[in-house]
Amino acid sequence: PDDPDIKVELNRQYKMEVVTFDGRTFESSLEVLLDVPQPTDLNIEFFIPGDSLTVEKWLRLYVTTPTNLENQNPSRLRWDIEEVTKITDSPISTNPSRPIDPKTCYISSLHTTTKVLVIDGSEFENNESQYFQIIESQIKSTYSEGLYLNVFQESLSEEAYEYWANIAAIIAKNGSMFDPPAGKIFTNFKNTVDPVEDEVFGYFYATTQKLKRIYISPDDMGNPRFYCPPPPLVRNYPLECEDCLSVPNSTTTRPIWWVE
Repeated sequence: PDDPDIKVELNRQYKMEVVTFDGRTFESSLEVLLDVPQPTDLNIEFFIPGDSLTVEKWLRLYVTTPTNLENQNPSRLRWDIEEVTKITDSPISTNPSRPIDPKTCYISSLHTTTKVLVIDGSEFENNESQYFQIIESQIKSTYSEGLYLNVFQESLSEEAYEYWANIAAIIAKNGSMFDPPAGKIFTNFKNTVDPVEDEVFGYFYATTQKLKRIYISPDDMGNPRFYCPPPPLVRNYPLECEDCLSVPNSTTTRPIWWVE
């Protein structure tokens, strides 16, 4: 939106050109920018894994969403999930007579997962909203002062869907002899100058994003132990506890949507 030379419109096609430091030029194929349905609801379920030796809670996140837009073909969907945590630091003063006041930060990070979930809306028989599990995660001490999960729903072209489905299939392999052999992940980038095949990883696609967020309170999570200060036996004092602003994507300004 800050570039006046690029007009972004739905159903138009876009591509990316990359020039490397050694002068090679790569260009992606054209990808259509598709609209995406708005998710209607998010729900949390807490559980304790059956094989767990502790009673620590885990959480599952479910999204409810239509799989198509009105009067349009079914959508192919994937999700990015952002965690926003609230952490109050506990800096250590070198002068005991002059303690350093703690401050509260709001830290954003992309939720990491060992699973990639993509959905092809054409697999569902009707236009009713569907219910999908998109997260299964252990509750961490960084959640001790509250957690927001921001869910960004994306719409994929047929080729982008195939790329993410291949990624998901490789990540899901369990190493069994019955697994199909892992193949090379395809890319839509090509070297436009030198016909020599380069090892290119990644895929360019265009998407809109629709946002839905949910707040999870410490009480709901069983009041996990505060992250700061850490337990006495922790050898290295966490950077977040010394100065929570030193962490990437942190701010002391509370987001306007952060409501406890």
